[in-house]
Amino acid sequence: MTYDDERPLTPEEEVVLQRVLERGLDKLKAVATPEMLRIMREVGDDGLRTHPLMRRLVRRVAAAKQKAPDVSGDPAEQREREPSGGKKGDA
Repeated sequence: MTYDDERPLTPEEEVVLQRVLERGLDKLKAVATPEMLRIMREVGDDGLRTHPLMRRLVRRVAAAKQKAPDVSGDPAEQREREPSGGKKGDA
């Protein structure tokens, strides 16, 4: 298989890849043996790293997470951080 993007994954992309992989395996932990989980982890990791579409998706999700605004914290503080002070019509 040839890869359209052979750059190594960034640390942020690695985190996304591992979270996707673990989320998929979480559902199987109750029924699969440790050996089966190890094999599924290896196969899933390889697929996410080498399949062109999956690799692009991992990169896109990581990039979107970096650009996402901070939505945590007190809503009143968020309104204060807004340029209009949270008031509609003010610009």
